[in-house]
Amino acid sequence: INPVPVQLSNPKTRDFEICRTSLIPCLLKVLQSNKHNPPPIKLFEVSDVVIQSSLAETGARNERRLAALIAGTSSGFETIHGLLNQIMWSLNLAADFEENVNKRVQRRYHLEEIDDAAMFPGRQAKVMVGDVCIGILGVLHPEVLEHFDMSFPASVLEITLEPFLEWLRE
Repeated sequence: INPVPVQLSNPKTRDFEICRTSLIPCLLKVLQSNKHNPPPIKLFEVSDVVIQSSLAETGARNERRLAALIAGTSSGFETIHGLLNQIMWSLNLAADFEENVNKRVQRRYHLEEIDDAAMFPGRQAKVMVGDVCIGILGVLHPEVLEHFDMSFPASVLEITLEPFLEWLRE
């Protein structure tokens, strides 16, 4: 879900010469700025990232995403997975394991294991709708949290909202 970044040919400042491909680093910076607050700390962002695309005239396209971060002593995989379930339910998707779902459920999703160095081994997954990967979730690796000077665990999720817009048109 996080491809090679797009580099701008004429940026206004050095800080903006590479476009972001993920919302998670921004959430980590906000978490770092708010570490003086007592846990749990819960953050979210809905915004665009920039993805390289050979189909776009400019060689890149915007993609709308939703990201969330939960930090504190009870911010394990099950917590972020529960948040994902609530988000998906509100978008008319149900997990493959759910039974007795109502008629409003249009699609189902499931999780598949991934190996992302930024996340704790065995506590991370990609979110799949059919054979389409729409996001990731997991517990951040302690080394990542150390880099942001965090002393308590944090879990994140990030999903693209683009497929949902397509599915609404169907």
